[in-house]
Amino acid sequence: MRAHVIENGKVINTIEVESLDFMPGLISAKNDGSIGDLWDGKKFTTSPPVIDKDSIKAEMAAADLAIIRAIAEGDTKRIEAHNKAQAERRARLK
Repeated sequence: MRAHVIENGKVINTIEVESLDFMPGLISAKNDGSIGDLWDGKKFTTSPPVIDKDSIKAEMAAADLAIIRAIAEGDTKRIEAHNKAQAERRARLK
């Protein structure tokens, strides 16, 4: 049977075992859950995504440099796409 290894309320691995008694912290993986999910003792929930703000800021800086060329060339479609992407990145930073 498949079992989730739970550590500090989080699924850290899924393994094949013959019995849940094989080791402490095992929960049946028969119906639900996957690595990274949270376990509250009754049900699994998906953990919120980790947001790497430094990576987002680096993407924004690179995009700002790239848009300078589009502005110089008068490429309005790229400018609009840039503005939309930057707004989405700003929203992810909040």
